Amino acid sequence: MPRSIAKLFDPKRRRVEEEKPEDDDRLQAQKVKLTEPEDFAHTGNLTVNQDVKLEKPEEVRRPTKAEEASTVVLLDSSSTSSSSSSSNQNMRSTCEPTKSRPELTRDGMWSPLGFAKTFLYDYERGVPFDRETCEENIKILQREDRDVDYREFLTMAEKFNEEGQSLWARACVNMAASTHQMNENLRKIRQLERTETDQASSSQS
Repeated sequence: MPRSIAKLFDPKRRRVEEEKPEDDDRLQAQKVKLTEPEDFAHTGNLTVNQDVKLEKPEEVRRPTKAEEASTVVLLDSSSTSSSSSSSNQNMRSTCEPTKSRPELTRDGMWSPLGFAKTFLYDYERGVPFDRETCEENIKILQREDRDVDYREFLTMAEKFNEEGQSLWARACVNMAASTHQMNENLRKIRQLERTETDQASSSQS
């Protein structure tokens, strides 16, 4: 009988093979036992306290849409009030009427640029005077029997044209025409005031 076939009929080999399933079952049972929580609770020097309760993380409450809207309204009102108060403070600081006289040109007329930078615009702060102050200062031109020199704008237009800035040159020409029309209106106002004054004095006499 061949040796390989004789091993199959060997009683020792048969006894070992019969005992293997029992060993496999025993090992499987030990593996299952090790996976239980009790075995993990006592491994070496590490112990697990089963009485410890894990605290749930505290939930953060999100604000409702109504609360968010009210917060936005409060922020807008505070920013608006602060900006309005600062603008009012700046306006009050520039609202003082000027007592100086306008500048004159070589022809003895009022300089439009000199008048603007003195009576209409505050160059130190970089802001214009308010409308009430500007209108009050413009009355100086009505009281004074002088015209505003519109040719100052024409001179500026010539300089801008030489520099190739046609847009600014055109603006200066338009300002010259507007200044000339203003002089005509001021003459009519002065003539009307003189007529009313003469009529009032003649009626009193």
